Amino acid sequence: MIGEATTISVGLLIAIAAILVNIVINVNTQRRNEDEKRVELEKNFARINVKIDMFSQNNTELVKTVNRQYEKAEELSKVVIANSERTKTLFNKLEDHEERITRLEEKR
Repeated sequence: MIGEATTISVGLLIAIAAILVNIVINVNTQRRNEDEKRVELEKNFARINVKIDMFSQNNTELVKTVNRQYEKAEELSKVVIANSERTKTLFNKLEDHEERITRLEEKR
């Protein structure tokens, strides 16, 4: 026979079992959520790493371009200096020729 004490005990067992099932479900759900968060974080880190790599490559290319431009500027500077020296020489020769012409004209 089932008495009141047995009914309370069965009800208590069912309640405890329900609580345990609920705890197990919550723990599993929490684990799943943590796993999903971890996977999402790993994806974000991967995206960040790709962007950092792209930035690094772009930065390296930019530095190379700047260095090439600097080298070209140095070469052009050398050409300008050389042309300036040639121009000075030509002006000196021109002045010498003008002086000779002036002296020759004075002799006539």
